[in-house]
Amino acid sequence: MRAWRGLPLLVGLVLSSCTGTWESGAMGWGAPQATLSPAQQIEALRSELIPAQDSLTGYGPTFSRAGYEQILEWNGAMAPEMRWADAYEALDIRLPCCDAVHPNRDETRNCGCGHHAALYGVSKSLLHRGFSVAETQTAVDRWKAFFFPKERLLAELRQRTLTDPGYEQALNDLEQQGAC
Repeated sequence: MRAWRGLPLLVGLVLSSCTGTWESGAMGWGAPQATLSPAQQIEALRSELIPAQDSLTGYGPTFSRAGYEQILEWNGAMAPEMRWADAYEALDIRLPCCDAVHPNRDETRNCGCGHHAALYGVSKSLLHRGFSVAETQTAVDRWKAFFFPKERLLAELRQRTLTDPGYEQALNDLEQQGAC
């Protein structure tokens, strides 16, 4: 009989923790979030997707003009090695400025623009050091976003509007802007 006396209190605690309220924060809900304005959505995505000027890469250079120059040097200093040439050719190096899609182990067939040369450099250096294809692709994608921030933001906003129409105004606003 004694165990039944505390039962209403126990049931009340369990129910309040299961149902939760905005005020209580039960179940980890916390306070309601204010809806972000389109400009705030763009800035939030920018900080999420675009490396900040002079931020660290985690493998040497920074996202900067000096970092760009360094990965250009890496490109000139090494050629694709047989042990990772297939992985090198599998990387996606698409940029909005040309039609190149993948690097080629026959480097005479690669795009000669500076942005692609930099991507080739970071790719060759990381694969040479033993980075996986996925890790190397992530690094390449971060440099692509650094080089072309507006295009990266537009691509992400277009993707997000497919599942969340709340991003449509931010997409429209960014499409109307000039360069980032």
